Amino acid sequence: PVGAYASFAYTCALNHLLADRAHTKVIGNTTVVYWSETGSAAYQDAFSSLLFGGEDTPDDALDGLMRSFCRGDYADYDGMTLDPDTTFYILGLSPNASRLSVRFFCHDTFGDVIRNLEQHYRDISIVSDGRNKLPFIPLWLLLRETASQKSSDKSPIPTLAGDMFDAIMNGTRYPETMYQQVMLRIRAERGISRAKAAMIKGYLLRNTENSKDRDVIKEVCTLSLNPDSNYTPYVLGRLFSLLETVQDMAQPGLNSGIRDKFGNSACATPAAVFPLLLSKSTYHLRKLKEGPRVYWSKQIGDLMDRLPEVFPATLNLQEQGSFRLGYYHQTQKRYEKRKPADTDENTTDMEDNKNV
Repeated sequence: PVGAYASFAYTCALNHLLADRAHTKVIGNTTVVYWSETGSAAYQDAFSSLLFGGEDTPDDALDGLMRSFCRGDYADYDGMTLDPDTTFYILGLSPNASRLSVRFFCHDTFGDVIRNLEQHYRDISIVSDGRNKLPFIPLWLLLRETASQKSSDKSPIPTLAGDMFDAIMNGTRYPETMYQQVMLRIRAERGISRAKAAMIKGYLLRNTENSKDRDVIKEVCTLSLNPDSNYTPYVLGRLFSLLETVQDMAQPGLNSGIRDKFGNSACATPAAVFPLLLSKSTYHLRKLKEGPRVYWSKQIGDLMDRLPEVFPATLNLQEQGSFRLGYYHQTQKRYEKRKPADTDENTTDMEDNKNV
C-alpha cells in the first residue's frame, strides 16, 4: 500500500527528473533516467558521455575519467571534481498498459558504476573496421546492430535494452538474446561490422565460463588478430577470409563472391564447404602474379597446417562466434596500414584490393 502523500511525492520527483531531457535517454522501449545524490549535473554529464556517447567531450577526458575511477581516485570532468564515493542512481522504465514498469534500478557509488562501464568497454574492445572513429561503442549502436535497418521498425527486441543495461551496470553475463540476434543479423546481411564483432567478443568472454574450450576462447577474444591461436573455429574463420581475399584479387569487382554464396554454410558446416572453396582457390591463385601467388599460398598453407586432417562436420553457435571473430580479425588485418619494412617482393599492395 502507498499513501496519498508518498504517491504524490514520487510522481512529482519522477516528472522533475524526466523533464530534464539532457539526462533522460530512450533505448528501445526503455526510458533511462539517472542522477547523483549531490544533485550535481557533472555526474550525469559524465555518465551520459561514457555510456551513450558525447559529441562535445574529448575522448582523452573520458579515458582519463575511467582510469582515475578505476584507481579509486577523484577525477576532474568539465571543470568539476568528481568523488567516486558519491551515490548514483539509474532507473529504467518501460510502458505497461496505462502504467509504468520498472525494468531496472541501480543504486551504487559513482566509482563502481564507472568501473563496471570500463569493464564492459574492455570486454567489447576490438579493432576498428574504419567505418567510424568512435573510441567506445555506445550502447545505442550495439542495440541498433541487433535489428534490421531495412525494415520499417528498426527497434531492437523490447526487453533487450533493459537486459543489456542491467548486464553492463552489474558486470554480469550478457543476455543470450543479444548474441542470438547478432548471429541472425550476420547470417541475413552476410557481413560483420565492428559492433557485431564486439558483441560476439564480449559474449564469449563473459558467458563461456563453463565451456570446455574456455582457455582457447580467451585466446581468440583479443583486440586484434591472434596469429598464434590454433583453435579450429577461429582458424577456419581466418582461412575463409584469406580465400575471399584471393578471389577478390583474382576476380576484382565480382557482384557475388564466396562470402555471399558460402559464408553462412562455411560457418555452420565446414566439412561440406571448405573442400570446394580450397579447390576454387587453386584456380584463383593461378591467375595471380608469381609474387602474390607465392605469398598467399604460404598464408593458406600455414592455416591448413593448424587444422585437423578432417574438417569438422558442424560448428555449434558458440563455435560459430569464434569463426566470425577469426574472419573479422583476419579481414581487418588485411586492410591495416603496412610498415615499409614489412613489404617485399612477395607482398601485394592491400590498398588496391579494398573490396569491403
